[in-house]
Amino acid sequence: GREVSSEVRQIDIYFTPNPRINEYSQKLGVLGKMAATTALFEP
Repeated sequence: GREVSSEVRQIDIYFTPNPRINEYSQKLGVLGKMAATTALFEP
């Protein structure tokens, strides 16, 4: 096979949750689930 370089991508948001405020994530629904772990967000 032949290697093909991919396009350059940039991260808009790199999020790392604060474990001390975990109880609030359950009250936030989908947003809380998205914020439960380290994540990358792009529009």
